[in-house]
Amino acid sequence: MNTEQTDTPELIPDTPANDNLIEPSPAENRVVKYPSMILDMPSAEYHARPEISSHDLGRILEAPAKYLHGKTHPREATPAMRLGTLTHLAVLEPELFADSVVVMPDDAPNRPSSRQRFAKKPSPDTVAACLWWDEFERETIGKDIIDADELALLFAMRDAVNAHPAASMLLSKIESTEASVFWIDEQTGVRCRMRTDALAPSLKLIIDLKTGVDVSPDGFARAVANFGYHRQASVYIDGMRAVTGDDYRMAFVGVEKDAPHLVAVYVLSDAAVEQGRQEIRGGLATAARCIETGEWPGYSPQVVALDLPRWAQNMPVDA
Repeated sequence: MNTEQTDTPELIPDTPANDNLIEPSPAENRVVKYPSMILDMPSAEYHARPEISSHDLGRILEAPAKYLHGKTHPREATPAMRLGTLTHLAVLEPELFADSVVVMPDDAPNRPSSRQRFAKKPSPDTVAACLWWDEFERETIGKDIIDADELALLFAMRDAVNAHPAASMLLSKIESTEASVFWIDEQTGVRCRMRTDALAPSLKLIIDLKTGVDVSPDGFARAVANFGYHRQASVYIDGMRAVTGDDYRMAFVGVEKDAPHLVAVYVLSDAAVEQGRQEIRGGLATAARCIETGEWPGYSPQVVALDLPRWAQNMPVDA
């Protein structure tokens, strides 16, 4: 296994046209070997890189134009995404959580509005609030600000995961978190990337933490289909095989957002992973064509005949 820990990024050398580059950025300057695993790559650097991820392939399967737009117009994190990120830190990287999160003090003054801040004669309370917020923002640059209720929720979810027998056993076997893996797909030549939540090499397991409303077997199966977790699993399994030569499996640890924060651990069937792999193969083939031609199309430019979806066909009609 080629495991890199590098501190100083270097410029990527000139590469052939099939290099997945859209708009190079400074974060893309680190030289990456294929295949390789990098244990110290910051999240922002990883997400700015040009290689294709499982999420990218999901967008390409929808329409290549969506992928291209996403590369040049990164979307803001949704509340659900933010909760997932903070839960990940609380459960898998508690020391980093402590360094990355600041709890808003209960006695914090209301944040002054622009009108209050730039008033000709602001009140003494407004002046005091401006000074407080200026100092608070200087001290918390780059940190996530949460309130006491959010902290209680995150700790409750963390404790629920730690109390679950199977989940806690998996957590005890983790040897690394946030490993960035890079490889080249042999069939298409597309450069691929993935970032694991956690790895347990002694169990040959990739561990992925998911938050959701319903992590029951039926509920999580719907999430797998709706969010493409079967595609993610196939990409991660193939990526680990490329970099280690070993056959890993992927375990999903699901925790519900609402109390009592039920927890479940799932490993997808071989059939589900293989279906994900076949879908991914289509996405990789499309990506290769787009990279070669430089064209990232949307939907069909032609008029398309359309039928009702299968679930709506032959529905009974009330007399």
